[in-house]
Amino acid sequence: MPVPSYVITEPIIEEHVPQELQNVRRAIEDIKRRTFLNPNEPFTIIIEGNIGSGKSTLIRTLFSENEAWRYYEPLFEVGGANILQRYYEDKIAYDHLFHERVLISLGQIAVMRVRKPFKIIERSIYSTFNIFANLLQAEGHLTAPQYDNLHYLYKFLDALVELRKPHLIIYIRSNPRKCLERIRARRREGEEQIDLAYLQNLNDLYEAWLMTREQYRGMKILQIQKTEDFNGAQEDFGEEEAEEIEKEEEEEQEEEDQEENKENNPNLQNNIL
Repeated sequence: MPVPSYVITEPIIEEHVPQELQNVRRAIEDIKRRTFLNPNEPFTIIIEGNIGSGKSTLIRTLFSENEAWRYYEPLFEVGGANILQRYYEDKIAYDHLFHERVLISLGQIAVMRVRKPFKIIERSIYSTFNIFANLLQAEGHLTAPQYDNLHYLYKFLDALVELRKPHLIIYIRSNPRKCLERIRARRREGEEQIDLAYLQNLNDLYEAWLMTREQYRGMKILQIQKTEDFNGAQEDFGEEEAEEIEKEEEEEQEEEDQEENKENNPNLQNNIL
């Protein structure tokens, strides 16, 4: 496994800023100095990571509004309905529409001109297709024509984004169980259907995509191992959320044990009435 290109060895001394953020800022400035930039273009950063990994929080705390133009993952509505909520409730019906909207939105944002030193975008066309759309296709939620259409749209937008390709990808690595805890704690509308298995699948795809790379198509990759909230506070979740997650994990383990028993005892399922 290659060593990341940028390893922080000397901290920035700012007592009011959490050490983790100090290191990230220092790494970004280091990468920016080493990057050839058009003086009329901002240094563009993509924030990637699992659902609940802390992408939005990092964007809010990493740069002020005066320093950076900040774009958060969009929430779409169609006919007054929250597509994200409908998507998690019925992926087969809404997955194509949702990811088509996300691709178009992120493609537009990527090529938009801004007059600030930094431009920070939550997610990208790359993860929308290569992580989320590919997972949906593997799980059977996309028909072949739907997948082909998203692939065609992705390739079209990819060619446009190449003209103003981002300079840096920040990948937030986070334990899927912690991500689920954060999702339950924040109680965001539309995310009630997210389970641990889905987050684990996303984590595996993200790790395969970004963990072993120093760059992706010319964009540097900076990895952050998430150990605490980006505001400096240790993660703290209520007993109710913790008990609910623990119960789900026990149920998943019980299902795995049952499947293993069936494999070891092929005649066992014939005794179930």
